[in-house]
Amino acid sequence: MPMVAATLLGFCLLPDSYTPTARADFTLGERVNLGPTVNSPQSDGQAGLSPDGLELYFASNRPGGYGDYDIWMSNRASIENPWGPPVNLGPGINGASYEYSTSISSDGLTLYLFSPNAYWPDLYTATRPTRGAPWGPRVNMGSVINLPDVSSTVHMNIDYLGVISPDDLELFFGSWREDAIGMADIYVTTRATRSDT
Repeated sequence: MPMVAATLLGFCLLPDSYTPTARADFTLGERVNLGPTVNSPQSDGQAGLSPDGLELYFASNRPGGYGDYDIWMSNRASIENPWGPPVNLGPGINGASYEYSTSISSDGLTLYLFSPNAYWPDLYTATRPTRGAPWGPRVNMGSVINLPDVSSTVHMNIDYLGVISPDDLELFFGSWREDAIGMADIYVTTRATRSDT
């Protein structure tokens, strides 16, 4: 199975005599606030980087948006440069409700996001022809991935937080559906090549 973008940790009960040792082949530095160029007095979060580290996508309810939370993007010339002022991705992607970006393809040309359909969130993509070009309108990923919306408060068909694997062949996402083990589970959908749906 190809390496995925995130590692899931599980917990189990072990005897009292078991003492786990944490090991890592990396060391994280101190956290640093990105400052007032990127952050606003409003809520900013759900951030994701393009694979080259030059574009930062995040959700914000700052003024100048089209609805509740919109997707904004800040870029920089190189990883040594500071982030530039954020730009709203526009009405083709953002609407009157909330939108959250979740992942970007390895070539930087497909953005994965989620937003409400009629009642509950669905997964969408937006594409652009080249890096630096504007994003096209969001497109619903369809019934293979997204379940039909239902208005019931007992059962909700929610599909959200899609993360594409580094090879762009597996999409992992959260969903609350009838066959879930818990309230919401993690699902995966695969494709043979990047040109397949």
